[in-house]
Amino acid sequence: MTKTLTMIYRHLNYKNVKDSNGKAIGKAKLLKSLAHSLRINPSSNNKISETKKFEWDDSKSDRNWVYAPQLTGADFVRLNTLTDEQKKKIQESFINKMNDEQKAKDEKSDAISSLSKYKAKINKWHNSISGNDDPLKNYLAKILDQKDIFSIKNEIDQLSTFEFARKNQKTETVRKFLELHNEVIESKADISRSKVFVQEAFFKIPVGNKFQMSGKDMIHNIRSFYNDNFPDYPIQLIVFHGDEVGNHPHIFVDAQNSKTKKYDLLAAQNRFVNDHIEQIKIDYPEAEKLDFSIRSYKTKKLQAQYFQTLFYQH
Repeated sequence: MTKTLTMIYRHLNYKNVKDSNGKAIGKAKLLKSLAHSLRINPSSNNKISETKKFEWDDSKSDRNWVYAPQLTGADFVRLNTLTDEQKKKIQESFINKMNDEQKAKDEKSDAISSLSKYKAKINKWHNSISGNDDPLKNYLAKILDQKDIFSIKNEIDQLSTFEFARKNQKTETVRKFLELHNEVIESKADISRSKVFVQEAFFKIPVGNKFQMSGKDMIHNIRSFYNDNFPDYPIQLIVFHGDEVGNHPHIFVDAQNSKTKKYDLLAAQNRFVNDHIEQIKIDYPEAEKLDFSIRSYKTKKLQAQYFQTLFYQH
């Protein structure tokens, strides 16, 4: 008789949110999890509880492995070969990225304010021109409505073909409007307060299964699952723990798409589930594509169930 092997897969989503007191609770939870994963020693400075050390066996520390591209390159190294300073550098890199993007977003708000002022000037100019068929009025209406990046040279060349009063002054007003428009579009940040910015996942085979999978295989399984199915979302860190009861890997994935720069990993994972619904039916014959426009507990539960199934099948 074939014995069914059970497995535990979980993932945690860290959001850029603050509590009522302004504390960045999403970042705090991520830092705490990273401290655990990286085995950062408790101290009065990092406020990590001494009791967290009871969760692992220090005598088995040579069984832990870490992959952190910014520090280890493409290689896995033994976690106990890293200094606390190196571990903290990895930990802080997650938050530094977020802080830099939030700063850029705050700076972008200044450009938006300036853009609004120049847009108002051009709109006033547009409205002062009589006749709806006037070529200059139509040109101004076009640039006011455009959502994409401008070719500033082409737009200024086209503007120069028209005759109008105070030409140099108004040309510079249009030029500044075009530059600010492009700046806002190009620097657009998608890191709103409610966005998931990092996803952590891990899986473990309960010891009751009496089945051993090598650390190398466990790392390969979770790494290849994300690389194969979500290649545009960089893996920031993988830590394998061989010093606890039940060996397991943790993976931390950037929720920002490296191509579009949008924080939409969850949307990509929803599409992944629906795109593989026929594969899911192998285990759940009644499975149907989910309507993610319906924000319900049932939809969320089924998405998690189907996603885990696809990981197990992988």
